[in-house]
Amino acid sequence: MLHQITWQQYTVVVVAFLLVWYAVVWLKYFKKPADGFLQPPEPLEHRDFEDDEPDDLLGRSAEEYGVSTVDSDELHFGPDAEEDLEPETSFADETVELQGLVPDVLEEIKTIIQTVESGDGTKEDFISLFKLVSTKYPQMAESRHLDAINDWIIENVPFELTEEELHQLWIS
Repeated sequence: MLHQITWQQYTVVVVAFLLVWYAVVWLKYFKKPADGFLQPPEPLEHRDFEDDEPDDLLGRSAEEYGVSTVDSDELHFGPDAEEDLEPETSFADETVELQGLVPDVLEEIKTIIQTVESGDGTKEDFISLFKLVSTKYPQMAESRHLDAINDWIIENVPFELTEEELHQLWIS
């Protein structure tokens, strides 16, 4: 059967079907109602889909802990010439004191108290050993944590010790 159809007949049929197809599509989608039969269709309205999203639908994303965003004019790498440096240095000194100095002093005082208790030492033995600590850490005499350290010492020594005696031990 395919031997009876020529290429010319096949081409005519395909072109006819294509013309019918395009005519149907044109009539369905591009024909205007009775105004202008051969006028081109109106262009579609331009829509920007990025603007369709409502602002802050989920809110702004949170920054990581410890991260802050600042403008470039707010970014400073050092103190201004007018600023006083005293508050920062005192904070740094206090941090060093709480992280290193105070724990070291307390550890040495604990060792002295254990030595006095285990060897049946007296108040004079404690005073002589404590003078070594006070000479090793002279900056503790001016520390703001001295009262708390003295209170701890009074609570933990195995004998009576007044605050005045402790104060004199830190000074000497």
